[in-house]
Amino acid sequence: MSEQISPLNLETEIAELSKQIESKRRLLEAEQGVLVEDRELVSAVLKEELFPSQISASTTKTNPNDDSASADYLDSLDEETVESANALLSRIPEFGFRKTVALAAKMGPYNLDIFHDVLTTRLYDELKTRGYLK
Repeated sequence: MSEQISPLNLETEIAELSKQIESKRRLLEAEQGVLVEDRELVSAVLKEELFPSQISASTTKTNPNDDSASADYLDSLDEETVESANALLSRIPEFGFRKTVALAAKMGPYNLDIFHDVLTTRLYDELKTRGYLK
């Protein structure tokens, strides 16, 4: 039987992620001396969650033209990959972020990377809707 996460715990995870994003904003803006885009911050915090052993103390955007997971990016993926990413996204309300990330990690590096990209867009949109981001 699957372990359900309570809506309160999911809200707590979302609030924690928003605090991590603000902390990352302060760090990167102090280091770089420039404003950092919200989507870039969401991506950086999620990378730290998904790939903790591969992240340096400072995360910078690797491609300035990368919009990380736009709708057309998903359109370029094969159907099975899109279904896997969407299946993982649908598990977040049930398992929470961290357990869903663990599931994605078990699916291999490619699926974990795709999940990061898709989750960046979805989480960015959700945080913006909830007023955590401006």
